[in-house]
Amino acid sequence: MSPGTIALAVSQSGETADTLAALRWCKQQGLTTAALVNAHHSSMAREADHMWPTNAGAEIGVASTKAFTAQVCALSALAVTAAVQRGTITP
Repeated sequence: MSPGTIALAVSQSGETADTLAALRWCKQQGLTTAALVNAHHSSMAREADHMWPTNAGAEIGVASTKAFTAQVCALSALAVTAAVQRGTITP
């Protein structure tokens, strides 16, 4: 972990115990944290420094395909944005 590092927690519900514990540990280490979650009022959304909602809608089942797809799209957009900002790819 180096200065400027951001820890990103990804969770459909925002209540996944191991991911929430990792987010809390990262905060204790002084890292900036972000949560990519579908549940806006979840523990992760409240505890992270930044919350990036996927807005995929209510979960009907444990394995929510729409929430997973929304997370993959958001992470892809984040990767492209980071690469553009670093100058490793062009817009």
